[in-house]
Amino acid sequence: TKERNRLMSAKIPSDNSVYKQKEYWEKRFEAEEEYDWLADYSAFRDLLRRNLTADARVLLVGCGNSTLSADLYDDGYRNLVSTDFSKVCIERMRAMHAKARPEIAWEVQDMLDLSYEDASFDVVIDKAAMDALMVDEGDPWHPNERTKRDVDRMLSEASRVLKPGGKLLSISFGQPHFRKRLLLRRMTRTMMTRRMTTKTMGQSTKTATPCPRFSRDYIIVCW
Repeated sequence: TKERNRLMSAKIPSDNSVYKQKEYWEKRFEAEEEYDWLADYSAFRDLLRRNLTADARVLLVGCGNSTLSADLYDDGYRNLVSTDFSKVCIERMRAMHAKARPEIAWEVQDMLDLSYEDASFDVVIDKAAMDALMVDEGDPWHPNERTKRDVDRMLSEASRVLKPGGKLLSISFGQPHFRKRLLLRRMTRTMMTRRMTTKTMGQSTKTATPCPRFSRDYIIVCW
């Protein structure tokens, strides 16, 4: 609708690089209650369930104000640690879910420098968090050095906090042949498990204008 397009346009920054800036997200989370990037939980629920046991300790990095943590909790996964580098986001999410989902731990964390002990989690879930690090990567075949450094730090931390045999589940709009080259720098193996097609309101990558689109998002399992 025109109204939805207007609201989407108000949210779209003129420079995609702001998606890497904490100040942008703090301001956005003060005004926005909920927003989900990429496919919703129903699109990849069966694949997550294949890779999660009911008692798995799960770390969500860059959780934002997505419904993913709540969806996982409502689906029976109670040992969840949801993190974001935005204090505003974490405080709002903690308050929003305290009554209905009291067992979720909401913590302010930098996914490039996690404070957790080694081998602390069974599964790490990234939904569009890595994508935010790559908004100004340049040539996707040859990302710039800063992008490679940031992604490598993120993956190094994910690998460090995973228990032996643990898995990283990366949900991304990035095509696997680009992402896997970076993932394999820190993870032993990767497996692209599904391309998910969902109709969403997105934006043109060339013009940064809102447009309905069929989103081809991917879930990649790493271990």
